[in-house]
Amino acid sequence: MPQIAAPAALRRRRPQLYATIVLSAAMVATGLVAVGAANAGTAPTGSVGTGPLPTDSVTPSQPSTSPFAPTAPTDLTVTSLLSHSLTLSWTASTPGCCPITEYGITMARPFTDVIGGTRVANVATATVPVYPNDQYTISVHAIDSSGQSSPSSNLITLVAPANDTGDMSAPTTPGNLTFTDATGPTLTWSASTDDVGVTGYNVYHFDGWYSSKLVGTVTGTTFAVPPWTGPPPPGVLHQYYVRAFDAAGNLSIATNAVNGHPAIPTPSPSTAPPSPSPSPSPACTVTYTNVSQWPGGFVARLKAVNSGSAPIRGWKLGFTFGGDQRITAAWDATFNQSGAAATLRNTHGNAVIPAHGSVSMEIRGTWHGSDAAPTAFLLNDVPCAAG
Repeated sequence: MPQIAAPAALRRRRPQLYATIVLSAAMVATGLVAVGAANAGTAPTGSVGTGPLPTDSVTPSQPSTSPFAPTAPTDLTVTSLLSHSLTLSWTASTPGCCPITEYGITMARPFTDVIGGTRVANVATATVPVYPNDQYTISVHAIDSSGQSSPSSNLITLVAPANDTGDMSAPTTPGNLTFTDATGPTLTWSASTDDVGVTGYNVYHFDGWYSSKLVGTVTGTTFAVPPWTGPPPPGVLHQYYVRAFDAAGNLSIATNAVNGHPAIPTPSPSTAPPSPSPSPSPACTVTYTNVSQWPGGFVARLKAVNSGSAPIRGWKLGFTFGGDQRITAAWDATFNQSGAAATLRNTHGNAVIPAHGSVSMEIRGTWHGSDAAPTAFLLNDVPCAAG
């Protein structure tokens, strides 16, 4: 058998690496070639045959077996809107890996950090509670049996009517809200329209974090921002927004908030501030509503209405829980609790309840055996009617 020897120069320089390569005509004819190892005496390291070529040693990636979520519901629509209830419908989601078991309805209110919501069965329509004149931005998402949530549906922003009889249509949103300070801090906006007629505009101050308060009501489309009374709490942002209202009391959707600042009061140092006059005994109504509830926790909203003819300056609201709730946080109020008895007090921004006006606050807490609502309330130690 003929052999092919390595060149003499290679043998002279690196004899230890010399290897003989034998090419057999028979081997070539059958497609089999053996390659000797670099070090004499070792077995061949591989072969090439007529079969399939060997693949790389990298293991090919496997398709993902992770569960995937349902698609988003579509065509979210309002089919009925009353002062205390809202009916929605939507086109159902397509399941992903697992069957759809329920839908979550998210109801966010502007100018607050509390987002409410509820869950319903695997349906394509639902009726949920709302509050008169409250504004909501609503979306729906599907939830499957593995606990995965779909993307959210389209958003709907709406305001519940003030009542369920007579004029139930709200004015349009005021437009082009701006803040200027050429001759003093001033807000201006474009007029709203209404099917019956716009009566006026409410102007609100928003602290940029948790709460807002009504700072004025006008019939025109300008508002001179009043001075801030007392030192502002740390971190307060001065923002303002406007809502139109009609003769039936329907409020419009709010404008966007604009940044501004209040006027700076300049009291004379030689003039002593007037002594505050005592507040009259309140005539009031208090409403307590569970906004959201889950095993072991809740969020509740309270609204105190001053039905008297004089403002209430500085307020505290006392009540006794019907269950074993414990308050852990409050918005638009400070709180303390002893046993089942709780007391909420005003913050700097909502210390005054105007005549025939109201103040709202929310609490978050825990419960174990019962989340029963309180049934009796005291405003400045005077009994109030339960709404």
